[in-house]
Formats: sequence, C-alpha cells, structure tokens
Amino acid sequence: MATPPARIDLLARDVREHPQYAGALLVNATLVNRETQAAAYPVLQLAFVDRNGAVIGLRRFLPSDYLEASLNPAQGMPPARPVQILLELQDPGTRAAGFEFSLR
Repeated sequence: MATPPARIDLLARDVREHPQYAGALLVNATLVNRETQAAAYPVLQLAFVDRNGAVIGLRRFLPSDYLEASLNPAQGMPPARPVQILLELQDPGTRAAGFEFSLR
C-alpha cells in the first residue's frame, strides 16, 4: 500500500460516548489534503492508551471503512476539501485513559 502524502492533515478529532448506544463510542474526525491534486486516502489508525501511555487497543481503518458511500476511494482525496469521518466503535472500557490518531 502506498504511503499517503505528508500533506494530509488531521484537522479535528473527537472520541466520546455514543449518545444512543450503551458501551459504544462515537468517533468524529476531519481530514484535509493540502496537496494541489488528489491524493490517496490514508489508512486511519486509532489507538487507545492507558494512564501510562501503553497501547491497550488499536485498530486501522481503510478508506472503505471510514468513507461515506458517496465518496469513491479510487478517485482519491480531493485537494483543500475537508473530509468528515464518523465511526461507531465498541468502548474499550475503563482502562482506556486516552486515544491517539495517526495516518498511514
């Protein structure tokens, strides 16, 4: 898999309790491509960490996992247009004290 360009930025990210489902989390994030042409969508990695910073859970999301149905990953990520991501995940429990996002 190709490495995404360094100019894809994670503008915003938020992980919170799901407002409708017990034991679930709602993840919101916004990506933007700072290149002047379309670029490959990145793999989004989300890690949950404990109080000591040790990873207690990690998952990687392919573009097909996080893009809404109207977006085609094969067309690439358009330049300068924010892309919203919304994921619903199982809550990793009380050991999780924080989270870390990275793009691959």
